[in-house]
Amino acid sequence: MRWFGLSLFFGAACIFAGGVARGASVELAIGGYDPVAYFTEGKARRGEARFDVMWDGSVYRFASEENRQRFMSAPERYAPRYGGWCAYAVSQGYLAEVDPVDGWTVRDGRLYMNWDSYVKRQWLSRVEGYIARADESWPGLKEALGSSSPPKITRK
Repeated sequence: MRWFGLSLFFGAACIFAGGVARGASVELAIGGYDPVAYFTEGKARRGEARFDVMWDGSVYRFASEENRQRFMSAPERYAPRYGGWCAYAVSQGYLAEVDPVDGWTVRDGRLYMNWDSYVKRQWLSRVEGYIARADESWPGLKEALGSSSPPKITRK
C-alpha cells in the first residue's frame, strides 16, 4: 500500500510539472501530432513523449520544447477546435475521428481537424456555415462525452 501511495504522489507531481506520468490513462490528442507545428510549419509533425503536456483532459505532444512552451502560453489558440474531433462531423451533430496528416486546416487563427482529405474538401466548400453549425452542436456533444456515448465514427 505504501508503494501505491508513493507512485500516486510522483505521478501527480509529473502531471503538475507539465510532464505526463507513464502509465497514466489519458487520451493522446491529435494522435500524438504537434498542434503548434500546424501553425509554425504548415504541416503535420509528430511530437515526442519527452515534450508531453496535459491540457483539458488530453495529453498533447510537441516536436520541441519551444513548441511546448508556445502551447502552454496560449493553449486555446493552438488546441484544435471541438476537442480535436472532426469539425465537419460536429457540424452534422456527431463525432468522428480525424486524420492528423491530411485532414486539418488552419482558418482564422484556429485549428480544425477532419476525418480525411475528402471530408476536408467538403468542409472547406462551405466552411463558414459548417463552423456556425459546429459551434451550435459542440456544447451538447461535449456534454454527452462526459456522461454517455454520443454517436461516434471511429477508424478500425
